[in-house]
Amino acid sequence: MKKVGLGLAVIMGLAANTACAEVSELKQAINASKVDVSFRYRVENVDQDGVADDALASSLRSRVGVQTGAAFGFSGLLEVDNVTVIGGELYNNTLNGKTYYPVVADPAGTDINQALIRYQSKDAKAQVDVGRQRTNLLNQRFLGGVAWRQNEQTLDGYRYQQKLPNNVSLDISHFYNVNRVFGPVGVKADEHGDFNNLLVHWAPTKTQQIALFHHDLNFDNWAARSSVTSGVDYIGSFINTTSQKLQLHLSLAKQAEGDNSPTDFSNSYSLVDANWKINAFNLEAGIETLGGDGKTAVQTPLATLHAFNGFADMFLNTPLNGLQDKWLGAGYLLHGHCQLAAQYHQYDGDKGSVNYGDEINFTLSHNFSKQLQLMGKVARYSADEFAKDTNKLWLGMSYAL
Repeated sequence: MKKVGLGLAVIMGLAANTACAEVSELKQAINASKVDVSFRYRVENVDQDGVADDALASSLRSRVGVQTGAAFGFSGLLEVDNVTVIGGELYNNTLNGKTYYPVVADPAGTDINQALIRYQSKDAKAQVDVGRQRTNLLNQRFLGGVAWRQNEQTLDGYRYQQKLPNNVSLDISHFYNVNRVFGPVGVKADEHGDFNNLLVHWAPTKTQQIALFHHDLNFDNWAARSSVTSGVDYIGSFINTTSQKLQLHLSLAKQAEGDNSPTDFSNSYSLVDANWKINAFNLEAGIETLGGDGKTAVQTPLATLHAFNGFADMFLNTPLNGLQDKWLGAGYLLHGHCQLAAQYHQYDGDKGSVNYGDEINFTLSHNFSKQLQLMGKVARYSADEFAKDTNKLWLGMSYAL
C-alpha cells in the first residue's frame, strides 16, 4: 500500500507540474500579445484626358491588429481595416457608378484584412500559416499584397515555410480566394479559384541570392487570367561598402495557359535592373519585358502592380502586343530621413514597333519618426499609341500608435 501511495503521489506531482507549465506558457503568450493601431490618410487627384471631371479621393484607412504571443508553437493574428471617405466620393471607386470621374480604387468599407493561426517550430525553421494572410513573394511581381491601396490584397488559404541547410529555404502555398483591393463588397471584391505557389530560395553567399518560382493560378470566374508561370530570379551585390553599393537584379520566366484558360499561349518575361548607391545618391536603370503575341500577353493579376511600370498605373493589364518598359531613376537621401526620387519610363510594345508613351514620376517622403511619415508623389503619363494623357498627384500621412 505504501508503494501504491507513493506512485500515486509521484503521478499527481508530475501532473501538477505539467499543468503549471501549461498555465505558465499560456500566461507568457498572453503577456507577449500586442495591439497595433495605425492610420493612413491620403488625397489622390487624377486628371485624365477623355474623362469629364478630375477625380479627388480623400480617404482615411484605420487599422487595428491583435497579435498573440506563442503557446506550444501556436499564435494568432487578427487585423481589421476601415476605409472612410472624407469630403465626399468625388471619384470612380469602381462601385459607385461615377464613371464621369477617373478611377481611384479606394472604396469605403470595413473588412478583416488578416485572420490566421500560425504554428512555428521550436527552432523557428518551420512555419505554417492557416487563414487570411498577407503574402509577398520576392519583389511582388507575381504575388503581392498591393499595400499601396487603402484596402490591401490578402489571400485565404495555407502557407508552409521551411528553412533548410546551406541557406536554402522553401515556401509552398495554396490559396482558394483573393480578397482584392476593390472590396470589401461588390463583384470585384473577391476572386475564387485554385492558386498554388512554390518558391525555392538559395543564398550561396551574403551578396548573392537565387530563387526558383512557380505560380499555378486558376480563376473560377476569370479564366482569361488563369496561367502557369515558372522562372528564376537573381539578386547580386558586386560593390558593398559603407559608401557604395552596386546591385544587379535579373529575372526570367515563361508563362503559359492555365487548366481552364480559354486559349493556348506561351509568352516570356524578363527583367534587368541595375542599382548603384553612392553615399546619399542612388542611380538606377532597367528594362522589363512582358511578352505578347498580339492575341495574348504576360499578365500578373496578383502582383503589387503599382510598384511596376510607373505610378500612373496605365499598364495594370498588359497590352496584347506585350510591354517593354525602359527606365532611368535617381534618388537622394537628405539627412537620413528625407527621400527624393525621380524616374523616367519609356513604354513600347514587345511585338511590332508600337510606342505606347512615356512617364515621369517624382517622390518625396519624410520620416519624422518611427510613428509619423509624410509622402508626396506625382505621375505624368504622356500617351502616344496607348491610353490617354494622365496626371496623378498624391499627398499622404501615416501614423502608428
